[in-house]
Amino acid sequence: MSSQELQEWLTSPYSRALLAQASDGDDKISALSFVASLLVQSFEASEDAIPLYFYCGLNTDSYGDSLPGATGMVQNIIAQLLWPERHAFHLGFINNKHIQALENGDLEALCDLFEGLTHQLPSSTTLFLVVDSISFYETRDRLEDTYYVMNRMLELVDKASFVFKLLITSPGTSAYMTQGSHHEQVYWLPNVDPEEDDEFDHNIGAFRNQAEVQLKTSQMGLMRSDSEWMTND
Repeated sequence: MSSQELQEWLTSPYSRALLAQASDGDDKISALSFVASLLVQSFEASEDAIPLYFYCGLNTDSYGDSLPGATGMVQNIIAQLLWPERHAFHLGFINNKHIQALENGDLEALCDLFEGLTHQLPSSTTLFLVVDSISFYETRDRLEDTYYVMNRMLELVDKASFVFKLLITSPGTSAYMTQGSHHEQVYWLPNVDPEEDDEFDHNIGAFRNQAEVQLKTSQMGLMRSDSEWMTND
């Protein structure tokens, strides 16, 4: 977590996106997941920050998710943003047509909703969004939707009236990161040699043993809240 790129992303007073990629790896819980978790914990400790996060590796078909993929991702981060007492959002900008689209899981409508909600944040707000292990959502049936959501988030970085910090990680080579027009934004993380860093390797091992239970439980709770936000308005 001491790289210059990450430090600049964290400390900059302006909106920024950072796409962090390791050279090789296919673990659903990786070293990057560990770093992402530490970052989220640090954001949660700040009164001036709103941390949102999504671990793609923990939300795949193998876990029996009802809505895996980009649609579930956006629904999940919206549920986090609407978490009680975080901010007094108004939903008057949503008409009946939009409600129907949202109920049908329309991806464009979901992204519009997320953007409409963030437009209500005070300009002094710093919103962090961490999307971990994006490469797990680059399968043939998910690729188009994943690209759409990530492009919408990157566009929001450029036009947000608040400070929006977007971190997208991949434990291995990501087609989105290496083939898109934003490839110059990609930071390639150096490999960590376990023989040279026993303490780091030990921490990663302990994190892997606990993360699938802890993070998955958190994500499932947020998914349950997603069905309640509109009813409670």
